[in-house]
Amino acid sequence: MTLLFMDSFDHYDTGDITKKWNSVLGCAIGGGYGRNGTAGIFLWGAGNTYITKTLLSSYTTLITGFAIQFTTALTNAVFLQLRDAGTVQVDLRLNADGTMSIRRNGTVLGTSTESVLLDRWYFVEFKVLINNGAGTIDLRVNEISWISEVAQDTQVTANNTANEIVLFHPNVGTQFYIDDLHVMDDSGAVNNDFIGDYRVEALLPNGAGNAA
Repeated sequence: MTLLFMDSFDHYDTGDITKKWNSVLGCAIGGGYGRNGTAGIFLWGAGNTYITKTLLSSYTTLITGFAIQFTTALTNAVFLQLRDAGTVQVDLRLNADGTMSIRRNGTVLGTSTESVLLDRWYFVEFKVLINNGAGTIDLRVNEISWISEVAQDTQVTANNTANEIVLFHPNVGTQFYIDDLHVMDDSGAVNNDFIGDYRVEALLPNGAGNAA
């Protein structure tokens, strides 16, 4: 299996989030939140807000890609977590200077020298191999490598896997929009590594079919 999950956020509204995701708190889907004049998801600073997807299995390597735009202010804020049955293995964090860091249980594994600006869309791709000594971390932004480290401890639990993707917003000033999300593992012959800036599009029927 390669492509595990994707979401355009275009084909449902806030009240239907749990039909596709497993849990949600304080997030909203709306037209105009996306980067192509379409819908996206908005996470804002009203306490810890999140949206969680439990994958079909547990995976040693995961590649998560999505478009993100930070608004309001740049503050220290985790915005992506990879979890093993509820426990965070690694997370991706925005820093107050606009740089990004990858952490394991609060320990910084790598920090970018490049930084983001407010109110601009960026396409983030985050690849992690979970292992307690031979782990790897890679962060690409707009198809440019920002962080790449090997021989890392990326494992917190007894398992060298993750089975949950969490878009997360702590109780801080920054807010952000997310669009065009995909999640993959490294198996198979295609869609098993970085694929670059991709748009996820919902294709809707133009009329009733024979089974209507």
